[in-house]
Amino acid sequence: MELGRAADKWQIEVALWILRREVMSPRFDHLPLRVYTFCCEMDFEDEIELSASKASLSDPRDPCRRDQIGNSSALDLIRIVMMHDAVKKPANLPEALKRNDATRPVPAWHQPILYAWDPLFKRNDADLVVKSSDGVEFRVFSLFLREASPRLADLITTSGASTLPTNASCAKTMEWPEHAGTIQALLRYIYPLGEHPRTEQSTDELMAVLWAAHVWKIEAALRPLRAAIISPERVSSDAMPSAAAWSSIRKEKSLQCMRSRLTQYTTTRLPISLVYLPWIGFTLLTKERGALLQLRLR
Repeated sequence: MELGRAADKWQIEVALWILRREVMSPRFDHLPLRVYTFCCEMDFEDEIELSASKASLSDPRDPCRRDQIGNSSALDLIRIVMMHDAVKKPANLPEALKRNDATRPVPAWHQPILYAWDPLFKRNDADLVVKSSDGVEFRVFSLFLREASPRLADLITTSGASTLPTNASCAKTMEWPEHAGTIQALLRYIYPLGEHPRTEQSTDELMAVLWAAHVWKIEAALRPLRAAIISPERVSSDAMPSAAAWSSIRKEKSLQCMRSRLTQYTTTRLPISLVYLPWIGFTLLTKERGALLQLRLR
């Protein structure tokens, strides 16, 4: 684990990749809490979920386990305590949380969006061909993408795309690992069209575009999309801002959720928008709503 911290400090990606796999190997199964806390500390997203399921079999309140939780945050420990208690009382869990992680549905904001293709992004005189993960091709001007996002600029460079304008016959190709509908929605923000596109998408579609804008650091899309997702009619979208660590948006969505019937999901199947809300996030929302109701009764 010290090797992992050193590799992370010095950004040695190859070592990190090897150590991430090693720490999840059976040789460390006797230290489930230590592995979980280490994954939380290093922000290994996939490993956090896997190690949490193993760590939940141990009670972190047991004095014999204290040497394994030295680097744990309070929220990490609360999550494991909740999961440990839930294992003992599975009948009290919502159905969506009883399922194995491997069978849980893909979040709606990670699924493809279908749009009619805009001819603006199919111009024959453009200097860059962008291929989506589902095989759709766009012909766009690379200058707009370079200026919109440093990550896209790096992607264009590493894909060998030209840095100078050129004719259609010499257009370069870049693979953008997003669904075509999401790419087109982002291009509408990237291109200088004079005004932001109207956000008439459903909440799930809007979250897909917002998540991609967050991943690719497209500031021109982030600002209007964040404002759109704050709107009161999109109450169920709290899970995605929580996952993206947008504290101000999560707080606003929490206030909206407190005014909704959130507690009706404590004994029934969770909606897709709440399945991927972190354990602590769901608990806090429920407690905050309860506290608000208490204040109203006084």
